[in-house]
Amino acid sequence: MASPEGNKPRSKIRLVILIVLLVLLLIVPGGFLYQRVQNLEDWTRDWVVRALTEHFNSRVDLESIRVTAFPEVSVIGENLTIHYHNRTDVPPMIRIQQFTFHLGLLGLLEVPRHIHGLHVDNMVITIPPRGQPRGDQGPPPPPTKIKKPLPNIVIDQIACDNTTLLILPKQAGKEPLDFDIHDLILYGVGSGKAFSFRGDLTNAKPVGDIKTKGNFGPWQVDDPGSTPVDGSYNFTNANLDPFPGIGGTLSSTGKYSGVLGGLEVQGVTDTPNFSLDPVGRAV
Repeated sequence: MASPEGNKPRSKIRLVILIVLLVLLLIVPGGFLYQRVQNLEDWTRDWVVRALTEHFNSRVDLESIRVTAFPEVSVIGENLTIHYHNRTDVPPMIRIQQFTFHLGLLGLLEVPRHIHGLHVDNMVITIPPRGQPRGDQGPPPPPTKIKKPLPNIVIDQIACDNTTLLILPKQAGKEPLDFDIHDLILYGVGSGKAFSFRGDLTNAKPVGDIKTKGNFGPWQVDDPGSTPVDGSYNFTNANLDPFPGIGGTLSSTGKYSGVLGGLEVQGVTDTPNFSLDPVGRAV
């Protein structure tokens, strides 16, 4: 009959083996999942960069991207830059500090690829002068292996916080038109088609608040300034004092149509406290 003292070494050995097995059960699947997530991040980066490169026909740089696989696929990208046709003589066409979106468990396998919501934070859009040649271009991107065509992508809604729209002038030395967009929502965004939008922004000149909604697109790859736009607006608190010879606070409502680089507006305005500087009182 074995003594209790003889069973103790065996119990210790069994305990050590059990602990080792538990550690292996934790480490091996963890390492496997880590490798799969790394592969998923590389795949997602390639997908995002390829999709934007093909859509804008321009070089795309993406500093970092992080993917969380559970409980749903979540993607966070940082410092995304799109160079208009690789041009080096103008600022990047689009710069985004951070973007995030979520997909269902089968979201990356769906055709068309469907994203219910995309959030964009701190975006600067720079539109080159309409109708001008492409100008100086940087070196072409390195050749890549021929890959399968990307599936179509549909985004139900894009929410943009802290967006700046700059429209560069044709005449060198003039200041660009600068629109500070506080709240911008895009609906039904897809490649090669128009989408609807609504937004709150600050007009560049005269400075004032605008609420607007309308339709934008389809995007004109070779000349972004000729992209169609139409919609309605409500313009309030426009300060006329910076203009020489006049003063007052203007408000206006109406509709607009045309292209991004040149819109035609039909509406009515009201400036109850309009004044001429020589007169010095409201008229």
